[in-house]
Amino acid sequence: MIAWRNSSPVRPAASFGSARPYRYDADAMSISLDIHILYMHKPMTDDSQDAPAPGGLIEAARAVRSDPGARLRRLARAWERSLDAAIAPSGLTSAQFTLMALVAGARDDRIGAIAQQAGLDPSTLSRTLAGLERAGLLEITTVERDRRRRAAWLTETGLRWLAQALPLWREAHRDWEQETPEIDMLLDRLTPGPD
Repeated sequence: MIAWRNSSPVRPAASFGSARPYRYDADAMSISLDIHILYMHKPMTDDSQDAPAPGGLIEAARAVRSDPGARLRRLARAWERSLDAAIAPSGLTSAQFTLMALVAGARDDRIGAIAQQAGLDPSTLSRTLAGLERAGLLEITTVERDRRRRAAWLTETGLRWLAQALPLWREAHRDWEQETPEIDMLLDRLTPGPD
């Protein structure tokens, strides 16, 4: 196997990746993408013509860094970290707050409907809701008519925690809207609603 580092082929000591996951911040994600692209592995051959051109790999890394989707994901992570810090005194994360607010306001309290509203797949939502259930903030039960379907609703404790977090969440959003009104309007225009 060969990989490219600083426009020179190298033999990596180990394959790309790690058994221990860690949290990415925007810079780490950008660096990780660069490394992932620059360390593309190719079977070792004696023919140097088969080796990828380093300039192409560097150009690919630049393209990924400027990709609107990648930039929006970095922005979303930065916003989520900012919101997490703002509502931390409530004891909730921004993801927990968002899901609890969706559960509280849901006309359809089935897990599938809430997942669709949140833009998550049901298994991801179920894991997060299970943590909230263990904390006593919501209840999950099977739907009477169909034992395969499950529904969720907030407990009294969950409603209190949500009410305590709401002013902090509103303040963080007010700060965002004051700093970035153009971005907010653009997001309103470009973001599709729930399916």
